[in-house]
Amino acid sequence: MFAVWTMHDDQFRQVQMSTYATDGSQTNNPWAYAVNSSPSGSYQGGVMQDKYMGYSGDRGSWYRTSSAISSNNDNYMVGRTQDNCHWPSAHSMNVGPTGQFASNIGYGNNDRSYFYYMRFMTTQVLPEGVRPRVFMGSENLNIYRCLKPGTYNYGVQAESVNINSTEMVAAFPDLANRRYGTNYGMSGYNEKTGYYVMFTKTSNGNVDMFKWKLKDRITDPKVKLKDAFLNATEFEYRQMDNASNKSSDDGYYRGVITVGDNGYCRWTRFTQSDDIMTHLFHLDSTVASAFIHSNTPDSTGQTYGATNGAYSHQDNNTTSYGIAQGYTQIGIQYNSTWDNKWHLHFAHYYYYGAGINSYITSTEDPRVCYRFEKKDNTYTCTPIASGVRGFIFGNDHNSDSQDVYYHNLNMTNAATTYEEIAKRTAAGSSVPRGQIWTYAEVNLTSQYQSIQNTDVSGLVPAHGFYSTNYPKMLNVNWWPTKDGIMQFPGDV
Repeated sequence: MFAVWTMHDDQFRQVQMSTYATDGSQTNNPWAYAVNSSPSGSYQGGVMQDKYMGYSGDRGSWYRTSSAISSNNDNYMVGRTQDNCHWPSAHSMNVGPTGQFASNIGYGNNDRSYFYYMRFMTTQVLPEGVRPRVFMGSENLNIYRCLKPGTYNYGVQAESVNINSTEMVAAFPDLANRRYGTNYGMSGYNEKTGYYVMFTKTSNGNVDMFKWKLKDRITDPKVKLKDAFLNATEFEYRQMDNASNKSSDDGYYRGVITVGDNGYCRWTRFTQSDDIMTHLFHLDSTVASAFIHSNTPDSTGQTYGATNGAYSHQDNNTTSYGIAQGYTQIGIQYNSTWDNKWHLHFAHYYYYGAGINSYITSTEDPRVCYRFEKKDNTYTCTPIASGVRGFIFGNDHNSDSQDVYYHNLNMTNAATTYEEIAKRTAAGSSVPRGQIWTYAEVNLTSQYQSIQNTDVSGLVPAHGFYSTNYPKMLNVNWWPTKDGIMQFPGDV
């Protein structure tokens, strides 16, 4: 399900949150009420009665709907690529299937803002139909987990393990040989295989990798986090010096890592006003000891089927801001399809959240990867998981003149492994990589193929009111436990 949130102008006079099923049919439309005054004062974790959605320390701008995103520097809530992320609770608003909603912003100071937490987020590869049930992150030398987005200092029921602690170094002596310095957080976890990968950056911009194979599933809060790492069945420290060093905080200290089912992994970074860049590596150093930048055979002569001699790729952005420009600027993040077969590594293209640059990578085999982009300098392109194996991308135009438009991307018929591609090729398929649907069938013919937004888009009613406003599409956070509990208590 998804929701459309809108209000009248920038004064929070009337608001609506309407919910929709995957086919676009409306299921609920409960809100239509007036508050005829400008938002003012300080509200922590605002709800319906609070007049606006967050705490004034979060730049006090969450209520505004009076401008497209690129024309201001106040990060309007309704115009951000970054609002929809892959968390167990919503980033800005927690939307239920009935259309009820509340704020989830938290505190206004920098180190407790939900925006701030994003830069530590661990990328999770989960089973089909499972959204993240706990928040996991890595911050400097700490790996941590909590029930709601937070830091290891301020998270709800947070547990952390410091990789430089006496216990950890005793268990894994190679940790004493590390070259790492301060980093925001670059880590990925695959629940199926048990592999957890953490990157840290050295003073000269290179990368150190720490890899654990965990026998205990750390997405279950009943599992003690530190014990899970101390009981790991496999550990490796590897220097993976990177030929594409970055100078910015985003490119230097922050990335997302998808740990694939087959040992291949994908690492993607954002650099403000420059590019989004993705790289491939393997968990087994005998397959590939460093990043697979080009079609260089490994020790067995395998070239992994790279296209045009490349496994790394970059896609340029324009004037755009990341974490170096303030805690409300995010840079790179991820989302996944509902079946968790595809991860979307994405960042905004322009300014504070307009457009999108992204890579769609298979979680079964991260060698399989495509580009999806919208070079837009005015409106967002917010990804929302839709259907079993697809996304819709919100496009928040002014609803005075039109309804809410969104772009569709369905990956159902796309091959998810190179073995599947080879099998289809041997069977004589004319399109061995498969097809996707973006309001027209698109044949997948090559690695990193650019999948453009189409001009034709689906639409739903904006439910706008009297003046300029930019409706926002949001996820409906409806993935309870089998007993209907929204907060995951851990497996019994």
